[in-house]
Amino acid sequence: TRRTNSQGVWSAPNLPEGVYSVSYGFREEQRVFVVPDPEFVTIDGDNSEDIGRVEVESLSSTGSSLRVTLRDRETHLPIPNAYVSINSNGLSSGWGDGRTNPLGEIDFSQLFPATYQVYVWADGFFAPTEQLTVTIEEGQNTLGVRLESVDKTASVRGTVIDAWGNPMQNAKVAATMEIRSQEWGGDYIYTSTLTDSSGNYELTGVPAGRSVDLSVMIPGRES
Repeated sequence: TRRTNSQGVWSAPNLPEGVYSVSYGFREEQRVFVVPDPEFVTIDGDNSEDIGRVEVESLSSTGSSLRVTLRDRETHLPIPNAYVSINSNGLSSGWGDGRTNPLGEIDFSQLFPATYQVYVWADGFFAPTEQLTVTIEEGQNTLGVRLESVDKTASVRGTVIDAWGNPMQNAKVAATMEIRSQEWGGDYIYTSTLTDSSGNYELTGVPAGRSVDLSVMIPGRES
């Protein structure tokens, strides 16, 4: 990683042969830049590669703002204290985060004209099934998000037996369900129990109307 000089020139001498990806980053508090896509250059023998002039667009704040409002999909009630984050990969400085107020709202100000990805996390609710995006235009922008609550009122019952049909006692049975993707940090509903002397088990607190992954663990092996 190297920085440009006062003339905006950057160089990396004595590089081994190979193909290199050149990417750009900016650290100026007064200006925001549209980040160019990475470029690939090939260093071959004693040859040097000149990328040439890279034109970078500078943006100024439009004074635009974004209000995100979260509500329960079924009851339409606001969702307070939910975490909301916005990010624009195409800008050198285009992100913000915080939590919703008692009305389920959060405001972001001094935004730049760009498309932002919006991430939300609310305890007791499923994450949106699709990536949320919003294109910021001049003035006040709004985005309403409705989340589905996690209804953990169902139960799962069953019996664990071995290959000969004998009940297996103290086998650990677990139900797991992902409610937020790994990309967003990963979050799961997890509940477990042990089988009784007849190999029977009952799992409670399972989301109703949803598919869950069941696993059975016995000493020395897992199925």
